[in-house]
Amino acid sequence: MSQLEISLNNMRAELNQVRRQFVSLRDELLKLRKAMDEYKQKRDEYNTKVKELAEQLKELKKSRDENNSKVAFYKEIRQTLRKKRKELLEEYRALKENVRKPKTSSWKIRQLIDKLEWRLQTVPMTIEQENAIVSRIRELEEKLDEIKEQEEKYKRLKELRKEISKLTEEIKKYHELVVQHAKQSQEIHQKIIQLREEINKYRQEADKYHVNYTRLKEEVNSKLEELTKLEQKRRELYSKIKEISIRVAAEKAAQKIRREKELIEEKAKIAMDKLQRGEQLTFEEFVILQRYKELESQLEETVPKA
Repeated sequence: MSQLEISLNNMRAELNQVRRQFVSLRDELLKLRKAMDEYKQKRDEYNTKVKELAEQLKELKKSRDENNSKVAFYKEIRQTLRKKRKELLEEYRALKENVRKPKTSSWKIRQLIDKLEWRLQTVPMTIEQENAIVSRIRELEEKLDEIKEQEEKYKRLKELRKEISKLTEEIKKYHELVVQHAKQSQEIHQKIIQLREEINKYRQEADKYHVNYTRLKEEVNSKLEELTKLEQKRRELYSKIKEISIRVAAEKAAQKIRREKELIEEKAKIAMDKLQRGEQLTFEEFVILQRYKELESQLEETVPKA
């Protein structure tokens, strides 16, 4: 076995080893890609869930903010009403200290004055009697003014009580609205906290799968580089094997030609000597000489030049 054949066999063995490594690496790469796709799918599922929950969180925040705005709005109204009620209460207390319900009404006093004036105009009487009635009318008119003033104050007290009562109801209504929306806001806030925790949980899961995905991706890229190198090496070996195979085939063909040439070399030399001496060759000698020359020509064509 020639050195070329030994090299060829070694290269073929190396090529088979490279092919086995290539197949093994390719199978490993397929498994890694499958695992990577699974991690990617899981990561994307968790990220999708995070986006869905983020939308819910956005809506909850909007609802909470709306409730907080209503709380602030109703608090402002309640505060305005309380301030108004306080002013009315102060007026009510101050007025109550200086007012008493009249024992008689102003219209009764007015009737009494009218009767006295009518009597004064229609009934004959002495000067003393007339002066007494005039004096009485004056007293009644002074009392009428006092009663009217008391009636006005008393009327204002009643109006104040009514207004204060109405304001108290209004304050109660807006207080209930404040409490209602504050409670709703708090409930929504608790949901926001829970939802944030859930989002963080899903995000952590997504990050975990992304880390594994990235790690496998780097490993896949590394394996791809190895696979590319093996493919390049396989091509190089295949090219060298093809080249050496051609040389081995040429060498074997040359050896075959040499063996045949060696077999007829002696007879060809005899025929050549006869031809150089000008002697006539036999047909067999002519054929041998021609074949020898052909073999020499083939040998030159077969053996590559250095």
